[in-house]
Amino acid sequence: KASMILFFAASGFCASSVIYTISAKRAKLLARIGDFLGEKSPLNTKKLEHLTQTLTFNGDAITSVIDWTPNSVTEYLRTHSYDENSL
Repeated sequence: KASMILFFAASGFCASSVIYTISAKRAKLLARIGDFLGEKSPLNTKKLEHLTQTLTFNGDAITSVIDWTPNSVTEYLRTHSYDENSL
């Protein structure tokens, strides 16, 4: 986790698509400062934990209802050919 970098995208609020990055150590420090500021703080330890959790999805329920086989996202990203219109 030491090499983990958090990405904060400001493209929704700015005219330019700028992505700001900070180290995990600084994010933890800012989160602790946010704990003192309260729940209205843009970042606290609870929000940081939520941002850094692994997102998983169990497809067992949907595969039992419909005939669907999930695909590996990492395999798709590695083998997909991109062009200028795909993004």
